[in-house]
Amino acid sequence: MAKISFRKGRRKKRFEITISLTAKQMASLENYCRLHKTTPNRVIRERISPQTTNFGNVPSERFVTAKQLDMFSSAV
Repeated sequence: MAKISFRKGRRKKRFEITISLTAKQMASLENYCRLHKTTPNRVIRERISPQTTNFGNVPSERFVTAKQLDMFSSAV
């Protein structure tokens, strides 16, 4: 019988984030988690994932549309 070997993947870098919540906010988060049968970490990760995954390669200069150029040229 042949031995099956698995290739180890590259380790992902992980960073720790700390947030401060008031007692009322924490109670609200716990109630939400209990209602949806999830954990606070998972809720927070799901909420911030669109902002963290879509902005990996942001161009250094923002583009300017033609309409914006017209507004500034007419003011002079």
